[in-house]
Amino acid sequence: MINFIISAYGGFGAYEINFTFVNGYGSSTDNFAYGINIISNNDILVVGKDADGMIMKMDPSGNIKWTKKIVGLYTINDIIRSSDGKYIVVGQTNTSYQIYISKIDTNASKIWEKELALPNGPHSAYKIVKLKDGNYLVIDHFGGIVVVDENGNIIKTRRELSYDLRFFNGLGGVEGGYLVIGNVTNVTGMFIAYSDFSIARFTKSDDPSATITPIYVLQDQDSSYLISGYIYNKGFIMRLGKDMLNVRWAKIYNEINSIKFISRTSDGNYVAIGNYKPTNDSDQIVIFKMDTIGNVILSKIFKNPYNKTITSAIYENNYIYIISNFKNVNNYDFIIIKTDENLSGICNFQDHNLTYNDFQLNRESVTHSYTSSNSVNIPSTSISNLSYNGYNFCSSYSSENCSNDISISIDGYNLKIHSQYKNEMFYIYDISGNLVKGGYLKENNSISFSKAGIYILKIKSRTYKIIIGGK
Repeated sequence: MINFIISAYGGFGAYEINFTFVNGYGSSTDNFAYGINIISNNDILVVGKDADGMIMKMDPSGNIKWTKKIVGLYTINDIIRSSDGKYIVVGQTNTSYQIYISKIDTNASKIWEKELALPNGPHSAYKIVKLKDGNYLVIDHFGGIVVVDENGNIIKTRRELSYDLRFFNGLGGVEGGYLVIGNVTNVTGMFIAYSDFSIARFTKSDDPSATITPIYVLQDQDSSYLISGYIYNKGFIMRLGKDMLNVRWAKIYNEINSIKFISRTSDGNYVAIGNYKPTNDSDQIVIFKMDTIGNVILSKIFKNPYNKTITSAIYENNYIYIISNFKNVNNYDFIIIKTDENLSGICNFQDHNLTYNDFQLNRESVTHSYTSSNSVNIPSTSISNLSYNGYNFCSSYSSENCSNDISISIDGYNLKIHSQYKNEMFYIYDISGNLVKGGYLKENNSISFSKAGIYILKIKSRTYKIIIGGK
């Protein structure tokens, strides 16, 4: 049974059906997903790695439409929608291990592609963001940046020389420029590179030797920045002022090991996502909501027996999409979680106690040198089809944490509900949002329908799609 939500947003009359789900994807080989974007009709594009670079297209319910590989690439790490409705993907080439940038249409047909070599390789295009001037900023995971325009022309390159900036992890566009976050091998603290490639170092006030690893940066509506990552193997979030100089506040979150994504939600609060490893053999996903100064409002943990490593997330049209790779029995697969911003409708979500405390940061300017040299090639790649399987993750991997307090079956025009929630209200709507049935639940319930069709059943915070009279 696939849970789903109705949102007032076009589609069937005044409504559109939007499924929430937890699906696994894989084939007979190792499969990894690293980037995600939501396209027209709420379809989903995912990029990653099979034996080569991989692109997958899904419908809003997570059903696979097609999967393609770009032969000649080691991986595709990120994808972004371009101004003309196309997409730009970034990754790493397969032989020379250099930066790969390509523009594709919605069917993954190439419009242009570039291979870019910076000094002191290897290099890998890791993330991409659109700048205020309409160009695109690509960060090299190993300490470089590339600015490219809509037609694939290289506008600017930079490669750090003074420090081993081999962990450029996140980036954000600002008015007239950009901001890039990362850390440095054998040098403590966190580093931020600005548009002019000046660098600032932030250290923990009471422990300058602490390694701070930033992962994600969000430019907020007031032009300040939320930066997340980990310190002491615990998640942290800081708010950096509009001037990119002053730290407004910083918090450490104890029951989460890293925070890899932040987004503002429709209610003016924020959602943050990361990994938590309570035991040596258990890597779980934590999702929490917080207010504007980092106080936790709600926290959930997604549990099952498999280790899961979050690689990317996106917030779009009041839904949260999360990509996580995990070790299957014989190889690696990946899962996609789609939930609403209230974190409802997913079988494995449980309440999670997340404590936090403030900490202080110091800032210092850092002198350094960089180079702008590069070489640009046209790589030799080809596109072919891949075969992937999609499956319901909750039902495929049993866990004591999966909810079994409600079971639903359909026999012709009769809906049967077995529930542990006696005297709990249930509601049934048609796809236009009209209430057609309702009442109090008993342990065993049988509800008859006179008309075939698609209906929406709501019990507590859960929502189910039911098809009456179908074969």
